[in-house]
Amino acid sequence: QYALLMAMGTHQGLKAARPTERPFILTRAGFAGIQRYAAQWTGDNYSEWPHLAMSLPMSMAMGISGQAFVGSDVPGFMGRATAELATRWVQYGALTPFCRYHNGYGEPDQYPWSHGPGVEARTRQALELRYRLLPYIYTTFIQASQTGAPVQRPLVFHYQQDRHARETDDQYLLGDALLVAPILEAGRTSRHVYLPQGSWIDFHDGSVHSGSQFVTVEGSLDRAPLFGRGGSVVPAYTEAPRSTMNHRPKALELMLFVPSEDGEFLSQLREDDGETTAHESGAHFHTTFRVTRKGNRLALKAEVSGQGFPEFQRQSLRIRFRGAQPKSTQLNGAPRALEQDSLIFDNKGEAFELEAEL
Repeated sequence: QYALLMAMGTHQGLKAARPTERPFILTRAGFAGIQRYAAQWTGDNYSEWPHLAMSLPMSMAMGISGQAFVGSDVPGFMGRATAELATRWVQYGALTPFCRYHNGYGEPDQYPWSHGPGVEARTRQALELRYRLLPYIYTTFIQASQTGAPVQRPLVFHYQQDRHARETDDQYLLGDALLVAPILEAGRTSRHVYLPQGSWIDFHDGSVHSGSQFVTVEGSLDRAPLFGRGGSVVPAYTEAPRSTMNHRPKALELMLFVPSEDGEFLSQLREDDGETTAHESGAHFHTTFRVTRKGNRLALKAEVSGQGFPEFQRQSLRIRFRGAQPKSTQLNGAPRALEQDSLIFDNKGEAFELEAEL
C-alpha cells in the first residue's frame, strides 16, 4: 500500500502543478488500484530465455487484474543477453503495452548496438513496427481506460469457451485485432501458433488461415509471427515517426484485414492531442469502423463522433486491403480505382462508406 500511496501522492501533485496535462508515472511496486495512477513494469528480470517466456503470463495476468499499462525490461535487467535473445526480446517487447530498454547498474551494456549491427538493425525494424502501430495501440489504451479491458490480452479473454485458448500462455492478443506469437526458445526459426475461431491473416506475407486450429509459422530471426483478425481495421502511420513529439501526420493508413467468413465486425480509432485533458470535453475524433461481409460483397462504414481538436492535421486516408484484393471499389457511392493494394482519398475526420466486390 505504501507504493500505491506514493503513486497517488505523485499523481495529485502533478495534477495540481499541471492541471491541463496528463501525468505519466512509472512504478515497480503497487497495490490494487495502482492502474489509476501509474504504469508498471515486472521488476528485476534476468537476460535468460525462461525470463522472456515467463514475462508473457506475468503481463497478461496483470492485465486481467486491472493493470493495463505493463511490460518487462528489454532484454533483461541483469546479466548479458545473447544476440539472439536480445533480438527475440525486442520483437516481443515492441508489441507490449510498456516497452523499455533497461539494465542494472554495473551490468554489461545492453543497448541495441551493444550486440552488433545485426541486432541493431533488427531492433530498429521491431521498434519501427511499434511506432507505425501507435494509432492502434493508443486507441486500445483509450478502450482500456473506459472499459478495463487489458491491452495485452490472453486468448481466453475473448475465447472463453475454447479449451485451447484457455490453455495458451505463450502467445497473446494485442487489443482485439492482432495476435502475437513471439519466439521464446533459442535456435527456433518457426513455432506452432494456435489461431482461435474466425479468420486470421499473416501480417508479414498476407496469407489467410482459418481459425480453431494450430498452424506452423515461420519465425526467422528478422521477424516474429504476427496475425491480424479477419474483419478488423488496424489504424497505423504510413511511416514510422522518428519521434512522437509533435508528430501530426497528414496521412493515416487503415489496414483492413478482409474476413473469409460472412458477418459484421467493429473496430475503433481515437485521435486527440495525446497530451492534455481536452479530449475529456470532446476535443477528439472517435471513429467506429463497421465491416460487413456477405458473399463476395464487402462494406466498410466509418462513423465519427467528437468535435475535433486544433492540432489535428490529417488530410487523407489510405485503406490497405490485407488477405484479399477487391475487383472493384466504390467510395461514398462513386467508383474509385485502387492504387496497387490500397485506396487513397482525402479525409479530414469525416464519415465515409466503402463498398467492394471481392
